[in-house]
Amino acid sequence: MPGDSTNGRRRGGDLLILLLASFVFLGVGLGVRDLWNPNEPTYGRVVVEMVESGNWLVPHLNEEPFVEKPILFYWLAAGVSTVLGEVSAISLRAPVLLAGVLSVLLVYLLIELYDGRRRALIGSALFATLYVVWFTARNAQMDSFVLLSTLSVIFALVRRLDHEAGGVGAWLLAGVAAGLGFAAKGPVAVLVPGMVLACYVVVGRRPWRRLLNGMPVGIVAFLLVASPWYLALYFSGQTEALHEMLIRQNFSRFVSAWDHKEPWWYYLEYFGLTFVPWSWFVPIVAISSLRRQNAGAGLGQKLAWIWLLVPFVFFSLSQSKRDPYLLPVAPAVAWLVAWLLDRLLAGGLERWQVRACVAVSATLGAVLLLGGVGVLWPGMVDAPGHEMARDLTAGSLLVAAVIILGAASRRQTRRYAPAGVWIAFVLLYVFLATFVHREANAFKSHQPIARELEQRLPEGSSLYSFFGRRYRVVRGGYPYYLGRTVRDLVDEDRLRQTWAQETRPCVIYEEARYQGLVEGLPAAQVLFEGRVGSKTVRLVCARAEVAGTHQRAGT
Repeated sequence: MPGDSTNGRRRGGDLLILLLASFVFLGVGLGVRDLWNPNEPTYGRVVVEMVESGNWLVPHLNEEPFVEKPILFYWLAAGVSTVLGEVSAISLRAPVLLAGVLSVLLVYLLIELYDGRRRALIGSALFATLYVVWFTARNAQMDSFVLLSTLSVIFALVRRLDHEAGGVGAWLLAGVAAGLGFAAKGPVAVLVPGMVLACYVVVGRRPWRRLLNGMPVGIVAFLLVASPWYLALYFSGQTEALHEMLIRQNFSRFVSAWDHKEPWWYYLEYFGLTFVPWSWFVPIVAISSLRRQNAGAGLGQKLAWIWLLVPFVFFSLSQSKRDPYLLPVAPAVAWLVAWLLDRLLAGGLERWQVRACVAVSATLGAVLLLGGVGVLWPGMVDAPGHEMARDLTAGSLLVAAVIILGAASRRQTRRYAPAGVWIAFVLLYVFLATFVHREANAFKSHQPIARELEQRLPEGSSLYSFFGRRYRVVRGGYPYYLGRTVRDLVDEDRLRQTWAQETRPCVIYEEARYQGLVEGLPAAQVLFEGRVGSKTVRLVCARAEVAGTHQRAGT
């Protein structure tokens, strides 16, 4: 039909524009920032060892199995690195960037399915500027794949549930997406969309029999995509790796965390920061829904609320909490606020809603203004030798604040204050990515200190690290940027034993509480002292023939 053809052309044009815009926005300055702890350089070193060894079955870190995470990210990063000829920040982040761009397109398609083209464009634009989405799409880690698989599964199955899509096709897409998510992060990629859809069927009184049609196809597709690597591990005798990856890193971490342990209210406390700036508008949507002042809302808004609340509660019950874990709810945040801002631009909100939107925008501007002034305030930020990064950060915050406050303060533009927020955060993110992060490498990256360590290391020495029992594996910045194995000595006994047996042992340590232990070893000499962020790093080596003058260097 002519109408369908026109809609198809418009949809195709919108998707092309979103593809290019999100690729530029999320990808600008992708290689400017070095690999920063806690995880990026560790994963980078794993990829280096995979490419160099040719062992693509079992990930290794410092020549020892590293099976905390599934394989998909490593395969993708290693593949890109092989094509580009080196493992770099760009080759490691490229697969994650692609996942972020595809997520933007899926957000558009999902919202358009329920609420039309204009709200879909607004929602996808908001989604890309959520802080957790922007930063995670530029970070070498696995959480963006969980976001993408969650979006894909929900999109595929609600098309079947609410929009008469074929059952076989819907479940085929859902099964492949869930399988890829399982290969990237494990069971959470199946649990999150499963819980959202189950609650939507029950709370929304949707026809569950229609949803189940074609489910066997989805199960087969999931198994074909997700199981080969796990089966290969099992048949190669890597049962301990499977237990570590599937049981300990998921179920054990959930009920009895050994790191990132936070109280149940952690996500309530940090929701506003994780999903800034649009999280600040969510209470307006919530109040509007409770007061039934949500004209134009329908099944889409019901699905969005379930999508936000169910994973939020689920992850809050886990003892281990990190902001990226909550990434799968980002589409729901963008969708809910898109309803609000679409109505605002169309003049369909009540007076209190309009005033609330302007007030929230102005508050965001005031917070950015105070942040910019605070960064410049004498003694507020201790960054000796890195004044450029401080000044650039302050300048970007102040410019963003001026844009928002300017839009919110004028009577003629108050209704467009949230648009000012969007413009300000786009510019802020681009400035951070291209200028601030480059300057921050000087004190956030291990690359500068790795150069210094390389010059101080005695020829023929064996290099180790000592971080204590808290860290199960060496921090990745040292082995990645030194380009060599740096095994971690996990306890005092191992430290003393290695020191006594090696001919020329050297140890890197950071924690001040270990100073007496490490530097009190026989014939210990401090050959280097520097800083990475707030940490003081020392290189301690043994034997008289390698003893030298205590060098100091600031990085």
